[in-house]
Amino acid sequence: MGESGREGIEPSDGPQHSDDKVFNVGTRNSKLALVQTEMVVEQLVRLHKEWSFKINSMATTGDKVLDVALSKIGTKALFTKELELALVAKTADFVVHSLKDMPTTLPKGMVLAATLEREDPRDSVVFSDEVKRTKPHVKTLADLPEGAVVGTSSVRRSAQMRRKFPHLLFRDVRGNVQTRLAKLNHLPDPTDPTLPFSAILLAHSGLIRLHLQHIVSYTLDEDESLYAVGQGALAVECRHPDGGASVDDILQVAGEVEAKFGAVVQSNGETSDVKDFDADASAAPTFPSKRDAHLLALIRTLEHRPTRVRVECERQVMRRLEGGCSVPLGVRTEIVESSLPNVSTDVDTKVPNDSNGTHTGIPPRRVLHMTAAVWTLDGSTETRVSDSEALATLPSSPSSSDATYPDAAFDLDLEAAHRLAERVVAALENAGARAILDEIKGKRERGEVVLEDVSKRPKKKTAG
Repeated sequence: MGESGREGIEPSDGPQHSDDKVFNVGTRNSKLALVQTEMVVEQLVRLHKEWSFKINSMATTGDKVLDVALSKIGTKALFTKELELALVAKTADFVVHSLKDMPTTLPKGMVLAATLEREDPRDSVVFSDEVKRTKPHVKTLADLPEGAVVGTSSVRRSAQMRRKFPHLLFRDVRGNVQTRLAKLNHLPDPTDPTLPFSAILLAHSGLIRLHLQHIVSYTLDEDESLYAVGQGALAVECRHPDGGASVDDILQVAGEVEAKFGAVVQSNGETSDVKDFDADASAAPTFPSKRDAHLLALIRTLEHRPTRVRVECERQVMRRLEGGCSVPLGVRTEIVESSLPNVSTDVDTKVPNDSNGTHTGIPPRRVLHMTAAVWTLDGSTETRVSDSEALATLPSSPSSSDATYPDAAFDLDLEAAHRLAERVVAALENAGARAILDEIKGKRERGEVVLEDVSKRPKKKTAG
């Protein structure tokens, strides 16, 4: 069973009792997470008016451990484990994630039910108010003076920017979007107040959803900064109706976090031990459920199939490289129409004509392009690969609807995405990506600093 869990699931006749008409939705308690969840719920309500949805938010481990860089934690599922425990405990019927936060391998009994249409996946630069006021000539990172400090919690962003802008310093900045913006303009490093941020790097999609486009100084071109796997896409995770979900796999990672950091501090200042996360979850696995089957069918109506094909390719690359949000891996994917005859394909990608002859004529060839790269943490070494794969032949550019993007074509395209990912991974490994990632993993396991700690500006040369 793949991530989509598409096999053999049919909707039921709908709610049988009044209590069955409400689905509980889990999400993180940040403003962005709540906005994104409301977007998902609004679409479901518009499509399925007979159902109601109640949003319940919570803090995840990644939200609580804010005094440690993600690169030092190096653990997957920091932003998903508590939400998945709620699924097992059935206090949530489905949960909404930023896809880039989701591990590429889900716990048993869980399914990535739908991927919504992707927002702009690029990275954006936000200059501080001080820079805007005192340095109006600064339009890009290249214009910042030597030793200026740029904040980011992403080793992917910092590695690429270190490579392109070696005159700048990069420092970790954690927290939600509002917290990072506050640190940019109002909260200098208390250990060195002379080190304010000149800029921070953020995902453009989050700023769009928070209606903060006006604060963006400029957006990095995809050639300047390859984006994170799944960045810009929303994902809905739920229990698979065949059952089998239990707390065992979910708690494994939480235990790893506790071993490193012990008690974590919640946003309200209270401490909570990671072991307590299973208090409301049954240790027994879940069992087959008609209600879950109907919910899965409902959620699938949100699937944006072109986005799913792209992110499946990206997630397969990360899965094969055993990466996560704490490794410097960047990607770019796009589906384009092409007349190129030499695009790789191992199978016949033509969708058979239906009884009405819908798929006739000679439509343009659809092609999935991918670029992926891995860097050393200081950006000094890069391995980059680009490749393409032919997709199924359709009469026109598909939308997310089954009418223009039938199941047969979708299945062929998912297979093509995985073939492309496998070739890209092989090429990256041949170019040295595996050695880079193994070195980073080894440093983390030995407790070594894996992200440069900027503690002071370079000493300025004095005249004479």
